[in-house]
Amino acid sequence: EVRFYEAASGRHTRTIELALDSSSYWMQMALAPDATRLAVLLRPTRWPGKARLALYQAADGKLLWQRKASAEDLAWSADGHELLILGGQLAWLDAASGKELRESPGQVRFSESQTLRASEPANLAVGSMARFNPLKRGLLAPDRRDARLILWRLDNGKVVCEQQLRATQGVDVWLTARGELIALEEQYDVRPPLRLLQRARLVVYRLESTGAEKTK
Repeated sequence: EVRFYEAASGRHTRTIELALDSSSYWMQMALAPDATRLAVLLRPTRWPGKARLALYQAADGKLLWQRKASAEDLAWSADGHELLILGGQLAWLDAASGKELRESPGQVRFSESQTLRASEPANLAVGSMARFNPLKRGLLAPDRRDARLILWRLDNGKVVCEQQLRATQGVDVWLTARGELIALEEQYDVRPPLRLLQRARLVVYRLESTGAEKTK
């Protein structure tokens, strides 16, 4: 079941029941800006696999549409007309029908544990992800994660910049309306199979444009 609460007071307003396979880490939910629809993404629990993306009415849980998608995370457009999903690439869906409208030019190879955040005022979307080697995983060999951040323009889906992270570093990123990136950066001491957190800090990055776009 999904419970709704009034943001101002915390008062429980209603509960709806959904026919979902899981409510674990593998599930992502996003409420439309007008709070009338609820998008639910059930990630594949094994690779290769397709996620199940479904749209429900928030009032009563009625299923509006569902489809399979190469996606790990999702976000709504500000007007609620489109859904933005991140998987093998960044893609825009028509929220009324679930049909794909457009996609980014480039591909993200063999990635998982993706997170997506977007800011329409800044015309930017940022994805954080860990890439993996499917051959090593198939052979049960040690699979060192290749973590990275990718920044896209929302109007054309083109990559602005891409940053690879160290194996001892973890990061979560949010976008502001001014085009700044607020990053929670974590430093780890890696002692397989343990990752011991040493420190964490908040860092703000700004996007500069001096002929060619770059980050500072």
